[in-house]
Amino acid sequence: MPMPAPTQPSGVMAEAEAAPNAAAGAAGPAALLAPASAAGGTAAAEPQNNPRELLARLGLPSDPNQLPRDLDLSRKGISEAVAVRLSSALRFTMTIASLKLGYNRLRDRGGAAVARAVGAHLSLETLDLGFNDIGDAGAGALAAALESNTVLKTLYLSGNCIGAEGARVLAAGLARNSTLTCLHLTGNNLGSAGAHAIAGGLAQNTSLRRLYIGGCSIGAAGASDLARALGNPAGAGLEALYLSHNGIGDDGCRALAQALQSHRDLRTLELGFNQITATGLEPLVSALWGYPALEELHLDNNRLGDEGGKRVAACLATLRLRKLDLSFNGLGTPGVAAVMQVVVTHAELETLALSGNPLDADGARAVAIGVRHSASLKRLYLDHTMIAGAGERAIARAALENPRLQLQQITGFQLAHVYRAMDMVYSPPEDASNDAVLAEVVAMILAHYAQMKARQAEVSPAPQAQQHARAQAP
Repeated sequence: MPMPAPTQPSGVMAEAEAAPNAAAGAAGPAALLAPASAAGGTAAAEPQNNPRELLARLGLPSDPNQLPRDLDLSRKGISEAVAVRLSSALRFTMTIASLKLGYNRLRDRGGAAVARAVGAHLSLETLDLGFNDIGDAGAGALAAALESNTVLKTLYLSGNCIGAEGARVLAAGLARNSTLTCLHLTGNNLGSAGAHAIAGGLAQNTSLRRLYIGGCSIGAAGASDLARALGNPAGAGLEALYLSHNGIGDDGCRALAQALQSHRDLRTLELGFNQITATGLEPLVSALWGYPALEELHLDNNRLGDEGGKRVAACLATLRLRKLDLSFNGLGTPGVAAVMQVVVTHAELETLALSGNPLDADGARAVAIGVRHSASLKRLYLDHTMIAGAGERAIARAALENPRLQLQQITGFQLAHVYRAMDMVYSPPEDASNDAVLAEVVAMILAHYAQMKARQAEVSPAPQAQQHARAQAP
C-alpha cells in the first residue's frame, strides 16, 4: 500500500536547525539544540558529543540508564548529525525496549549510526526508522546489525528509499538472524529483484512471522519468488503476509496458491490493489479450502466481480475467518447475496467489508438477512454501496430483530436518521453515532429477552417446585 510522503520536520529539532544563529534567551528549545558557539557560547562550554548533554536538551533524563522503556522521538526533525550523537547515548542504555525515530531526517548516515548502536544492544526489541530517506547504504548497516543483534523483534523500515541492493544486504542479515519476528518494508523501491533477494533470506530464516512488503512494485515475478520461499519447509515460518499495491495480478496469485498448499500456518493474507480477477482467485480459494489457521483475508480493490464473490463465499464456509475485506471489487447483488448467505451461519466472522460494491434493493435485503441472523458479526462496512431508502430500513429493522445481535459498528448510512424516519418506538437522538445507536439497540434486545425470561419464570413453576407438588399429591 502506498505510504504517505514524509512530513516536514517538526518539533524542537527542526526549530534548532532552522534557526541555528538564534540567541539562547530568545529561541527557547531551538537554541538548546543549536551548536554552543551559535548560541553565544563556546564549544568547550557546550560539548557537542556528550550523550548526557544531548539527552538533557531533548527533555529526557541525562542518565542513559534512566531513559523510558518506550522512547518515542518520531516527528522531531532529527537530522543525520543529531542521530549520530543520539546513537552514542543509545550505546550506554540497556533499559529501552522500544525506540521510535520515524518521520525524521536520518538518511543513510543517521540510519547507519543508529544501526551500529543497535548491533550489540541487549534490551531493544522494537526499532522504528520509517520515513527517514534511508537508502541502500543505511540498509547495509542495518543488515550488519541484524547479524549481531540477538534481541530485536520488530524492525520498521517502511516509507524509505531502499532498492534492490539494499534488499540484497538486508536479506543476508535476515538469513543469519534468529530473533526478528516482524519486518516492515512497505513503500520502498524493492522491485522484483529486491523481492527475489528478500525471498532468499526468508527461505533461510526460521524466526520471522510477519512480513509487510506492500507498495514495493514487486509484480508477479516478485510474488512468485516469495511464494517459493513460503513453500520452503526449511524456513519461512510466516504467519502474516502483506502484499497490497504490488501489481501481482492473476499469475502472482496462482503462485501464492501453490505455496499455500504446503504452507498451512498463515493467519493473515493481504492482497488488496493487485488487479486479481476471478480467474486468478480460483486456485487461491482452492488452496485455502479448509485452511486451518487463516483468520484475516484482504482482497479489496481487485476485479473479482460476482463470480469471484461466489467463490469466496463457498470457501468462507470452510474457514474460521474473523475478518474478510471484499471492498471495491465490482460485486453486485449475486456476489454479495452469496457471501451474506454464509454469514448467516458463520460462527466466527467479526468484520466484513463490502464498501464500494454497488448494491440494489435486492442486495440490501441480502445484507439485511445476514444482519438479522448473524451471531458473530461486529463490524460491517458499507460505504459507497449506494444503499438507500428501503435498503437502509431493511438493514436497520434487521438489527432490531436479531436476538443474538453482536453488531458494534456499521458504516454507509446514519442509523439514527433511519430509525427516526421509521416512526418506531425506538427513536435515538438525531446526532447519535452509529456506534452509540447499536450499543443501545443491543442493550434493548438484552433487556427485552431478560424480561421475557422473567415473565416465563413467574408463570411457570420451577422444576423443583413441580416435583415437590407431584410428591405431595395423593
